Amino acid sequence: MKNLKKKVMILNNFTSPYISEAIIILKDYDPQFDTKAILEAEKIVNNYLHKNDGQPHRTVRLRTKVIKFCSILLLMGICFSAGLFLNR
Repeated sequence: MKNLKKKVMILNNFTSPYISEAIIILKDYDPQFDTKAILEAEKIVNNYLHKNDGQPHRTVRLRTKVIKFCSILLLMGICFSAGLFLNR
């Protein structure tokens, strides 16, 4: 079996308001290719942002809307229950 070293790189210098950091796991680690790996990871992230016009993926937006809607329903239920409790 080949003796391979793996390395995890965390990139966190993005100017995007949507991406704070990217975690890259290199298949075969070779110190000579550190800068090349970083450039390729940044390229992948930039391509993703341009492909989606800087917007989060559709499922993320949909999930956010569902969470907001459920939160509003929960808040309305709490207010309604408190109103019934106070009117006793």
